[in-house]
Amino acid sequence: MAERFDYIVVGGGMAGLAVASRLSENPKLTVLVLEAGGTGINNPDISVPGLMVNNLGSDVDWSYSTVPQQGAKERKIPYPRGKVLGGSSAINFMMSSRAEAEDYNTIERLGNPGWGWSEVERASKKSERLIVPPADSPYIFSPESHGTDGPVANSFPKYIPPQFKPYFSACTAAGHVIQSKDPFAGKLEGAYIYPSTIDAKGCRVTSATAYYFPHQSRSNFVVRSNCEVDKLILKKSDTSSEVQVLGVEYSNCGTHCRVMVEREVIMSAGSIGTPAILERSGIGSERILKPFNIPLALNLEGVGSNFSDHIFVFASYRLKPGHKTLEDLTRDPEYAAEQKSIHEQSGGGLFSHPTSIFNFQALKSLVSEEEMREGLKLLETCPSYLPPKQFEAVVNRIKNGVALEFSLVNTFFEPDLPSDKDTSYLTANVILQYPLSRGSSHIKSQDPREPPLIDPNYLMHPFDAWLLAQGGKQIRKIMAQDAFKDIILDEQYPGPSVQTQEQWEESIRKRASTSYHPIGTCSMLPQSESGVVDPQLKVYGTQNLRVVDASILPVQLTSHPAMTVYAIAEKAAEMILNQ
Repeated sequence: MAERFDYIVVGGGMAGLAVASRLSENPKLTVLVLEAGGTGINNPDISVPGLMVNNLGSDVDWSYSTVPQQGAKERKIPYPRGKVLGGSSAINFMMSSRAEAEDYNTIERLGNPGWGWSEVERASKKSERLIVPPADSPYIFSPESHGTDGPVANSFPKYIPPQFKPYFSACTAAGHVIQSKDPFAGKLEGAYIYPSTIDAKGCRVTSATAYYFPHQSRSNFVVRSNCEVDKLILKKSDTSSEVQVLGVEYSNCGTHCRVMVEREVIMSAGSIGTPAILERSGIGSERILKPFNIPLALNLEGVGSNFSDHIFVFASYRLKPGHKTLEDLTRDPEYAAEQKSIHEQSGGGLFSHPTSIFNFQALKSLVSEEEMREGLKLLETCPSYLPPKQFEAVVNRIKNGVALEFSLVNTFFEPDLPSDKDTSYLTANVILQYPLSRGSSHIKSQDPREPPLIDPNYLMHPFDAWLLAQGGKQIRKIMAQDAFKDIILDEQYPGPSVQTQEQWEESIRKRASTSYHPIGTCSMLPQSESGVVDPQLKVYGTQNLRVVDASILPVQLTSHPAMTVYAIAEKAAEMILNQ
């Protein structure tokens, strides 16, 4: 006889463990989480922030790739996603931020009451536990903008590489705004040092360490790793035209299993995994399912569509001798041992440091009036990949929000280009905040072992390439300031041969990559506008199926999505428990 649980959560990632943990606070409810990956326990590449890049392409990464990208020189771009308890919170760069307040208000105006700034801020605070820095610290924060007793620890850096410190004076000299107020209050414009999801001991915080491991003794909270979900078990409702989910089929180390649900199934497999499982179950576009002979249980055109991702591009700078970077942890054993000791004793040092500087700038502060007119012409004359209402909303944010994000990484990070063996690097990057290009992620087979066809459609809207090129020019402007003259030897990539707008765009199409922020593939929109879930996160046409992950976001947000995803999970748990 099959097991039964009140709630089954598909995916033990960032949102999945958070919503499951909150549901299990009610001892009368039984909750099962199915995670395809392992536990991640005793994996230093996960727990030690300075080892973060080791996770990419490892056994805790699904190691996907996109299909060839027409707008990016037909490149197949690596597409990491977390395959472990904690999901992508176990392999990301631990950057902690909310989006701009107006981003959430935009989502609410697209037909989603209860998803504006005030509600998301409240839910985000519920998840957060800010480790307040010393009173004499230089960090900008307002206590009223943060949570203090949530499960997800946020802390300011205990160590900042010396080569990062000239950045603010260089930004000022380049005409960039410096942040003077806590950006967690909903206004991001400016350069500042941000908190990361790192605890007081200097270790990474994941949804597993925050929401699961402290509560794994709860008998009603069952988490199973190495369980890859094949599909949902569906039937037409006896009392309505809706579809009812009866349970879930999954495999565990080659053994086929099924488990039944009493109340709801919650999809939390992320923007790639969730639409794939829905499609294999017969929920999606008939056009996609028919070639695989998958019986259509529910025709929802929006499943797997409206894919949007933050795309970014790097500039790699060779440093003058004497500057230590993450490269030195692998090529200098004595230095690595010294830094390991510092990290173990104080939670500081180079092993504690992923990145620490954000710099968000509005378009109007980066380009001249003439350049602005040139760029905006592309918005007026080029076809949109978005329905009119969404296009208008995104363009409004491009014009009035922070259009570009700049940051630094203390290592070489060009994915497709070589580095000099004995050279230390500083990587500066720029991230497009509001892309206009839209793509999809769909299955290519009934077989769950076959990776999906991930097609972000990068840079297909010409404005995206134009704006990233402006960002590349701004990176060069910042790094060429006198503040860096004793640190930077030269710019290796893209290099001094890239000068004109056309050369910048060509370089970007050759080198741009993902920021690992896919959203939109199960959008929270009206069903008439290709929505998949309603504002209660219920899948249209179903009785007891919800989606709780980043795939519900219909348009991109500024900054990095972790705190937003935790807020989605917190709100979802409240909705379910209060119904």
